[in-house]
Amino acid sequence: MPTPLFVNDVLRVTIACRMATHAQNGLNVLRYKVTAAGGMNLEAVPLAMYNRVVTQYAAWLPSVAQFAGVSITREASATRPAAGPFYQVFLQGGLAGSGVLPLQASGIIRFTSPGDDQVDPIIKAAKGRAFIPFPAVSSYLDTGATLGTLGLSRLEAIRAVLGPTLVLTGGVNLQLVLRRTKTNPSPAPPTFLGYTSVTALTSMRAVATQRRRGDFGRINAAFGGIL
Repeated sequence: MPTPLFVNDVLRVTIACRMATHAQNGLNVLRYKVTAAGGMNLEAVPLAMYNRVVTQYAAWLPSVAQFAGVSITREASATRPAAGPFYQVFLQGGLAGSGVLPLQASGIIRFTSPGDDQVDPIIKAAKGRAFIPFPAVSSYLDTGATLGTLGLSRLEAIRAVLGPTLVLTGGVNLQLVLRRTKTNPSPAPPTFLGYTSVTALTSMRAVATQRRRGDFGRINAAFGGIL
């Protein structure tokens, strides 16, 4: 039975890239609040999101990597249970040349939200970043240890399709949000404080590292049965 979308639903969107030669998945986990449902069902959102971002991710990835797909889960609320995940999994090969940086390298897209200028740690926890996996050598500027002009333009294209507001084919409008929590003294778990809207995204020239995605240590979890 189809799962209807409602305004104010929060969708957990996982965008997957895959480095098959090292059995590694690079996952971007983002959250979006539904601001207009457009009559779409939740099951239709993964394909619409896939079509929105696949071209930009493929242009960023080297040929030894693949864009692997999109997963959508509705997070539980007081009025509706969690639903999903629903997947759209097609393997699209990277188009940015054969060279790849060390596997732990990532591009960075920074999220800005109201309260980013505050000093309260509870508010500062609303800051966020997306680490875009497996940048190609052709995106990198050796002399500056940063993204070159071509690499920054590729990252900018990804930034533009991630938000902060999206209109998906089919009529769903989405607002990128960050999940806010308050840290409590151990062993108490964090307190959930709700969601705050992202007002802007910024592509960074610096390149980040995520050690767990390298060719050592724990292998990242499978996505949609792909590893």
